[in-house]
Amino acid sequence: MKRVTRLLITLTALIFPFQISLAAIQSSDEPWEKVSVRAGGFLTALNTSVRIGLTEGSGIDIDLEGALGIESSMWALRADALYRFSKNRRHRLDLSYVGYFRSATRTTTEDIPIGDDTIVSGTEVETTYNLQIIKLLYSWSFFMDDRIDLGLGGGLYLMPISLKITPQSGPVAPKKQDLTAPLPVLDLHMDFAITPKWYFKQKYSFFYLAIGNFRGGIIDTELDIEYRFWKYAGVGLGYNSFRLGIQADNPDEGSFFSLNGKIETTYNGLLLYAKFYF
Repeated sequence: MKRVTRLLITLTALIFPFQISLAAIQSSDEPWEKVSVRAGGFLTALNTSVRIGLTEGSGIDIDLEGALGIESSMWALRADALYRFSKNRRHRLDLSYVGYFRSATRTTTEDIPIGDDTIVSGTEVETTYNLQIIKLLYSWSFFMDDRIDLGLGGGLYLMPISLKITPQSGPVAPKKQDLTAPLPVLDLHMDFAITPKWYFKQKYSFFYLAIGNFRGGIIDTELDIEYRFWKYAGVGLGYNSFRLGIQADNPDEGSFFSLNGKIETTYNGLLLYAKFYF
């Protein structure tokens, strides 16, 4: 009996320090950063159609890229930040910004109905369309371990939009729409630590709302593969698909959305970025 007791004491003395060391290693190898910042370039293909000033069911949507010569592809700068503010790192905030600033001058090759007017063929038209997207999202990781982080949440997309179509001649006055569309979204993220250095991350945001004369919707999907070559830095390649549709027909005076018409923008592209961890 004494021999068994001595053996158990010896084994405990050997195993206990090993368990402490293993726990320390697991804690220090926690893959989910507390704070990170990333910045990069977004090579994207865009498609935009608008309708100005006519009620639902009437009027023609104008293809800004095809009819008015706005660029259909471009590089855009994008920046993102992430902050986990709880001890167990299950609560997090995501902040993101990207801006698309496009303009063109083109002589029309066909008549273009716009509102109650028509820009006749052969008119030189200057067009500006600027879209900025600011995202603020909160999510809670309902499942998290050292390999998987699954979370649900929501937030706000704040999107300043500026559209101006200016005929350089003729009786048609410039047409302009400026609005800031704050749209709430539901958010889902699924992150996987493939190895201590390779990560696969997915994010899905979506929203649809129809109130009175207003309709709006967002579908935003992002897939990223990241390589963390250093404790404090990494690089990534991502794919982002985005669709925005907003419409307001004859809005009441003082309406929250000042748009009188319809704007649809879609884009798909590749994101190359550097990422820093803190």
